[in-house]
Amino acid sequence: MHPVRLLAIARKEFRQLLRDWRTLFILVALPALLLLIFGYALSFDVRNVPLAVLDRDLTPQSRELVRAMLGSESFAGVGVLRSEEQASAFLDGGRADAVLVIPRGFGRNVLSGERAVVQALVDGSNSQQAATTLGYLNAHFTTHAVAVVQTEAERLGFRIPDPPINAIARIWYNPELRSSMFLVPGLMGFVLMISATISTALGVVKERERNTIEQLLVSPIRAPELILGKTLPYLLVSLIATVLLVATGWILFDVAVKGSLWLLGLSCLLFCLCALGQGLLISSATDSQQVAFFLAVMTTVLPTFLLSGFVFPLDSTPVAVQVISHAVPGRYFLDVARAVILRGADIQAIWQPLLSLSAFSVVILALASVRTSRIHL
Repeated sequence: MHPVRLLAIARKEFRQLLRDWRTLFILVALPALLLLIFGYALSFDVRNVPLAVLDRDLTPQSRELVRAMLGSESFAGVGVLRSEEQASAFLDGGRADAVLVIPRGFGRNVLSGERAVVQALVDGSNSQQAATTLGYLNAHFTTHAVAVVQTEAERLGFRIPDPPINAIARIWYNPELRSSMFLVPGLMGFVLMISATISTALGVVKERERNTIEQLLVSPIRAPELILGKTLPYLLVSLIATVLLVATGWILFDVAVKGSLWLLGLSCLLFCLCALGQGLLISSATDSQQVAFFLAVMTTVLPTFLLSGFVFPLDSTPVAVQVISHAVPGRYFLDVARAVILRGADIQAIWQPLLSLSAFSVVILALASVRTSRIHL
């Protein structure tokens, strides 16, 4: 590999990249813009669940239960109902995600120490939000029941002993359980993979459509020099886009890097090489920009979204899916990014995914080089 020829290809590609403002925008500005859009649009936080109340008891005890639930940030009152038909109308029309039904005799049962039953109707069309809503409801019911028992015991002059075991949960790394802390590192990998792969997937294809690929192939330039020369400019621009992504996540979503910036930079470098190599491999195997664009989208969006652990935990997927996910570089990048950004992990904790990224980048660039050399043949 001759360094002069390599730098000549890199210089040529960099000049073309500077003249192609659309590709430059996709590589630099689009990732930060996508992070901004997805960061605000995609959220797993469930707050202020619309709650309607059908209180058939109308006693101080039922009103106290309603007041305790609506006084928290978990629920937002959207209406006081008078019949079950109204409850169905609120749920069917999407005006409420849950309806609290308090039957007659609730207050009497509370005062007499008997079992007091309430009903919660929950909209299950969104299973994840419904599960969270049920968790909120059960937590409020349990807290209110304990408060009622303690109040009644104090009124009668009894003291309820403390439980023999008291579990204290402390949440590390994300005490407020903000979904942005979980999503931003994943979004970084998601948008980087898409933008870098798509932009470079059009690299060799443009040479073919402009009929300049023959000039390159009959020159003394070798396939590895051509691949690396085309990779270096895109790699530089992708690293600049990575810096913008990290800054955007810190400024807008308060997701600061707790670990080493050098480790994060190394993982981003290897991941960008994987994405660029995949784009070049697609580019060398297609004849038109439309086909290259389609293949780049199909091989980046779905695998990175579904098979990297970005949204769905891989441990809960079938074994076959977990095996296939090992061929997705986004899986290893997300492991490193979340470990370094959220937990402040060191090299000892992330050397395995870093090694996997390194192996993937070498293999994908080698395949792109072999495929490009076959064009010459």
